[in-house]
Amino acid sequence: MISKTLFLFREALRGFFQSKMLSFIVIMNIALSLFFVGLFFAVFFNLNRLIQSAEDKIQLEVFLEDGAADIHVLKNEIMSTEGVADAEYVSKKDAYRIFKEEIGEEILTAVEGNPLPASFKIKILQPFRTPEKVEAIRESLRRIPFVDEVSSVKDWVPKLERTRNIFVSVSLGAICIIGFAIYFMVSSTVRITLLVRRDLIEIMELLGATPNFIRIPFILEGMLKGLFGGLLSFVFLALVMHFLHRFFPEAALYKQVFAVQVFMGLFLGLVASVQNLRVSDKL
Repeated sequence: MISKTLFLFREALRGFFQSKMLSFIVIMNIALSLFFVGLFFAVFFNLNRLIQSAEDKIQLEVFLEDGAADIHVLKNEIMSTEGVADAEYVSKKDAYRIFKEEIGEEILTAVEGNPLPASFKIKILQPFRTPEKVEAIRESLRRIPFVDEVSSVKDWVPKLERTRNIFVSVSLGAICIIGFAIYFMVSSTVRITLLVRRDLIEIMELLGATPNFIRIPFILEGMLKGLFGGLLSFVFLALVMHFLHRFFPEAALYKQVFAVQVFMGLFLGLVASVQNLRVSDKL
């Protein structure tokens, strides 16, 4: 059993190295194709992280009237609003200090006293961070007594989400096209290999080798090319991401991208080899 397995792997490697130039061209084509697949996934994961980070920072600010009553009662009423995770009170004095630190004192010199209102900074629960639900929370908070105004959420978060959805749709289409391209590349090499090794196949048949025993080296060879193509594509992507890291320090290369590239290489190599052997006149 072990000797048969070793023979099959040896035949796969022999076929791989027998046509070195052809194998090299196929691996490079697979690597370049899977590089773009990996790039799509890398952009998706980083865009997703950016949106998640933006959503984590989503908060409303409830500005209070000057005659606001008991702050504890107000906070309890705010906390009872559906979707509110936390409410941090900012007094008029604290608001004045924060404004001076962030904006500067020059703007306030022409104004007597402290014109800034007290407020609550509201954090939103994760399931309620969609634009529609945040707006519903905002309207509920505006109805609370002594609430003067509630700040609105910036519209760039929904725009980011729309950008992600468009990117996913475009990427899926591109990945399907690339997948078909890899499939046909591996299929073509299997057909060429069958023609080159036709004499060996006939000898093996005369010696009583079963069709499956003859097929396995070709399947392993196709998977091997897909594997090397997947590994090389990740190396290309890692080099590009390393270069881009100078301009986008937050960009990261996730291990899921490596898994996708290697798995796609192996899977497409397997499927293309098996399918092509099924329709082959010889096997």
